[in-house]
Amino acid sequence: MASISTAGFSANDRQYQPPARPIAVLCLDGCSDDYIDTAIECGRMPNLEQMIEGGFRAVARGARREGIMGVTNAQWQQAAINKGGPRIVGGITESIEKYTRNFGPILAAITSAVAALPPRTTSAQQNVQNRLMPIIRAEKEAAGREFN
Repeated sequence: MASISTAGFSANDRQYQPPARPIAVLCLDGCSDDYIDTAIECGRMPNLEQMIEGGFRAVARGARREGIMGVTNAQWQQAAINKGGPRIVGGITESIEKYTRNFGPILAAITSAVAALPPRTTSAQQNVQNRLMPIIRAEKEAAGREFN
């Protein structure tokens, strides 16, 4: 497998120095930290808990742009009701159940496809054909959509 370069580079008149190892950033926009803490405490987010334990967790609170107002959970719920969206009565637990029920088979298909992937090559075209397309095919078939 090819190694990831850690050589510095310049873009838009700015110097960048990549880290020595890959980094993943997970952004849960619009999600209160309390929801995440509760889900982890209830054992409903074991993968996220494992990532936090083995890595780093922080809350980014950006300054809102002028003219963009903050929205409370109650306002989001009311907007969903007004627009005809379903209201989640059971809170985050019900959301997780629905997510697991709907996405579980798709995630299982993707995981299975990833496990069967051939090694990377130096050809981008071969990598797309032999590594990316099987994942997309598995996702579409598991979701009941046609793959062209």
